[in-house]
Amino acid sequence: FSDFLTFNSRAIPFDNDELADYLAAYSNAEGRPVLPPGIYDKDRLKDKLSKIIGMDSIKEQIAHFENYIAFRKKAEAGKIKLPDANLHMLFTGNAGTGKTMIARMISTMLYEIGFLPEDKLVEVERKDLVANYLGQTAGKTAGKIQDAIGGVLFIDEAYTLAGDQYGEEAIATLLKAMEDHRNDLVVIFAGYSDKMQKFIDTNPGLSSRIGYKFHFDDYSYDELMKMLELKISSSGITVTDAARERAGLVVKYFMRRRNFGNGRFIDTLWQEIIIRHSACKDPAAIFVIDENDVPPVTAFSTRRDAAPKELKLEDLVGLAQVKEQVRRFRNKIAFEKRAREFGVSIPRGNSHMMFTGNAGTGKTTVARILVRELYEAGIIVENKLIEVTAGDLIGEYVGQTAPKTQAVIDRAMGGVLFIDEAYALAGTGRTADYGQDAVATLIKAMEDNRDQFVVIFAGYTEEMKNFLAMNTGISSRIGYTFRFEDYNTEELTEIYKMKISSAGLVIADEETENAVKALMQYFVSVPNFGNGRFSEKVSDATFTIHAEKCADTDDQVRLISVTREDIPSIEYMIAMMPDGNLLKPSDITEAENLRTAYHETGHALVMIKLFPEASLSRITVSAEGSGALGYVSTAGLTKTTSTSEELRNLISVYMAGIASEKVMTGDYANGGTSDIEKATDTAWNMISRFGMSETGFASRKTRDEKSNEEINKLLKKGFENAEQIIRDNSDRVEKAAALLMKNKTVSEAELREIFGAGAEG
Repeated sequence: FSDFLTFNSRAIPFDNDELADYLAAYSNAEGRPVLPPGIYDKDRLKDKLSKIIGMDSIKEQIAHFENYIAFRKKAEAGKIKLPDANLHMLFTGNAGTGKTMIARMISTMLYEIGFLPEDKLVEVERKDLVANYLGQTAGKTAGKIQDAIGGVLFIDEAYTLAGDQYGEEAIATLLKAMEDHRNDLVVIFAGYSDKMQKFIDTNPGLSSRIGYKFHFDDYSYDELMKMLELKISSSGITVTDAARERAGLVVKYFMRRRNFGNGRFIDTLWQEIIIRHSACKDPAAIFVIDENDVPPVTAFSTRRDAAPKELKLEDLVGLAQVKEQVRRFRNKIAFEKRAREFGVSIPRGNSHMMFTGNAGTGKTTVARILVRELYEAGIIVENKLIEVTAGDLIGEYVGQTAPKTQAVIDRAMGGVLFIDEAYALAGTGRTADYGQDAVATLIKAMEDNRDQFVVIFAGYTEEMKNFLAMNTGISSRIGYTFRFEDYNTEELTEIYKMKISSAGLVIADEETENAVKALMQYFVSVPNFGNGRFSEKVSDATFTIHAEKCADTDDQVRLISVTREDIPSIEYMIAMMPDGNLLKPSDITEAENLRTAYHETGHALVMIKLFPEASLSRITVSAEGSGALGYVSTAGLTKTTSTSEELRNLISVYMAGIASEKVMTGDYANGGTSDIEKATDTAWNMISRFGMSETGFASRKTRDEKSNEEINKLLKKGFENAEQIIRDNSDRVEKAAALLMKNKTVSEAELREIFGAGAEG
């Protein structure tokens, strides 16, 4: 009887004799001695909680909280004086974990026990408390507080109040109300765990005024599937086992995402299933949901496909090395997929990548194609590519970078994150510190979510070495490195021709094509000239010139034909280039051209002789924008490890140009500067780093007179070796030089045919 009076006194309008008469009348009406139903029924809350899936720790906390409030009420009825209660609360947890639902239950419980005079919950967020102008917020917040007096004020995403003057004004107003109305108002602050901790730290008064903290864990997979089963059973619709399995895969995929919606996601998933099923036209299947009704993960993404199916790697010009690497990668994926069909589970390994190469070498295009292939192979579940640069990851102030980087990672989950010019994260000064924060966040995500997304770091070859050096954890998390070589003259010309053809035009004749080649050759060795992008610039310039020249013509053949006069000149393209330091066309004499031909032929001959397996990708005597009058590619001569003999032979290749000039003309000119620099660097490394010095193995840091003497000795031996090879094959050098003078550019096959297997030396 005393408990009845304790918990129902507010609902009973009389006491003493009137109360006795009321209770007696009620018992007589029931025909037995019984009290009226109480306003508070403890079992009612227990029953509500029992129907909630999961939340075991929250249920236990609420049970303790309920016991405490009931005890306070009994103590109050027994005239026991307890300290004032502080029932203001902090709810932390991710979206969809039931924070608002539990707040409503607690609100009703506090009313029914008699702690609060009203059963009401006022739900607000930042926009409901903060005004547009400074000084108005206190009044707006006070209005919402007044609405909640007698009940519970529930502030969702409360952390958004921190960080500016307007929010601080709202917090100050709330703190005063929490103190002044502690007996007739309960304030509940709710939001994500990490953000709410920062929110509490912004104001020392917040923590001292919060009496209870409830943390809402994310739901487990089993709990989420129970929620889905409840929705299925309550709908009266039958769901096939295949549909359940597919729905489970969707849940598993998204539940690992940051800011996963938990119970809200289950609501969304079920809604999507019903929407897709509503299109069913078969009367026999209208009450049966099958696997086709379950949306794929891509249904929850607004991203477009990374690359159309018609874009294929094999159709791209050049990129031989990249294509070979991709072929091996494809084979590995195909094998793993086939092995799984036979029950063999091979660890997927690390699919994160690094693309190195100059601008315009196709890195982004290849990334888009690879994304589609990764998606089709099941490595990623969404055909999407998020393209960013360092600026999209680095914040402006301390503490901003990690959240900014994490937001980008969240967007890329399920697909590929492509970070162009990634070396910019290394930076200098404060930028370097922020870059370290970004890289640390990336590394953690790459490890924790290696089967959820793929990261591709891209940038210039040398600069990417600095990027790798900024954090030792990067290299170990990159599974594949693709090296994009610069396009050669022929490849650039082919890209140009494809651009012209796609516009519906044709190259008129061989003279026109040769003019394009000559133009490409001039710019091909200019640092950062643009590669494929430069080829597109030339085609765009061609369209402009062609339009001007054909503006008034009625000749259909001329309209669709690109002729020699439509090809932009070197001067025209120089004017379009942002770098004005390019070599201008100059009058080069026939004698100078012949000397250049001897020079380049000498390089090629000695290279073929001393490195027969090496590739000569380009041999030319066309002037180049870099300042070179000729060129022989020496790519592939340097290796990770080389013997002393191989390095001496490399010096001979570098010295072969001026050696050939001397043999064929009696002297050499000053055009071999870069060759001598390369030879000198190689010799210095031999004696200072590689333990190949005649004086001993010790490493050296600085060059002195003795070092220079030893370097000169190595260069002299290299020169003499090259000179002897050229003397022994002077007739072949003469023939190759003549062909170069005629055609300007000679292929590797043509040179090898001239030099032949019987080349002496």
